Amino acid sequence: MSTSLNLPVVEKDLSGKTVAVIGANTGIGLETAKHFARMRPERLILACRTLEKGKVAVSQIESETGYSKGEAWALELSSFSSVLAFVERFEKEDVPLDILVDNAAIATFTYEQTADGWESSVQVNHLSQSLLTLLLLPRLLDTAKKHSDVARVVVVSSKASFTVNFSANKFPPRKVLHALNSDLNLPMQNRYSESKLLNVLFVRALTEHLSSTSPIVIDTVCPGFCLSELRRNLDESVLPTAHIKNARTSEEGSRQVIYAALAPTLEEKAKGIQLENFKGAFVWNNSIIPLSEWVLSEEGKKVQGDIWDETIEILSEIEPKVTSVVREFLQ
Repeated sequence: MSTSLNLPVVEKDLSGKTVAVIGANTGIGLETAKHFARMRPERLILACRTLEKGKVAVSQIESETGYSKGEAWALELSSFSSVLAFVERFEKEDVPLDILVDNAAIATFTYEQTADGWESSVQVNHLSQSLLTLLLLPRLLDTAKKHSDVARVVVVSSKASFTVNFSANKFPPRKVLHALNSDLNLPMQNRYSESKLLNVLFVRALTEHLSSTSPIVIDTVCPGFCLSELRRNLDESVLPTAHIKNARTSEEGSRQVIYAALAPTLEEKAKGIQLENFKGAFVWNNSIIPLSEWVLSEEGKKVQGDIWDETIEILSEIEPKVTSVVREFLQ
């Protein structure tokens, strides 16, 4: 159950930095972008489904924070071509990238396929965000090198991922994503939680494939159950009353995202919590918490590797550059 703890907002001077927040025009994404804006980065990219929605968010942020460097970029995660166009803009305009927040997600209990032929939750919550992160990886690493600093990637997941697994008695080995895409007998009420588990496994796998000395830290975070746009397809009648009563605001949830992007604090460093601790970590309530028993089990580790391989295979067919990124930057 979420609690609306008034946890502090981690703050850092972001002068000279470029931050990109995916899904930044509403809910947790918008509140996250506002917090970043108050830290005055050199550039703040608001990736939204349409430019119109992005421009409204840019204006709202400027009105509330006085920050005037917000940029609206179009990004529709239900379309692989939109993801590729978004990345291409980074390359064409030679835009640096210090912090990437993969926040956009959908929660649906109806099986629907995108125009690309994938179940919508699998594509939006996992495949497109994984494609985006992998293709932006060279830019993140190059920016970190130029700034003599560390680049950060935050993938917004959920503790709901702790309630599901991809055990072999339910999913075919090495074909989990294809099963989620094609097997209409799989219960859709678990789909959001399963997509958030995919986020956790992807982050852990990517971290393992990065060099231990790589100047990039990628982690996952649970903002808590929030009163946000994500609830629009949720039948809240099935949830305990206390769950709704204790829900966080989007702003409260965004504090967790900021923490995952900027921690550890000076106080935490003094206590021995180092940046290295956040590589592949899961963040909740301004701290790193253990993952589910299944994720840490031998089966979980094997399935993690299988899903990584399946993801790379699928994404390489969509964009051959994925293969080049894996070969050049990952082990």
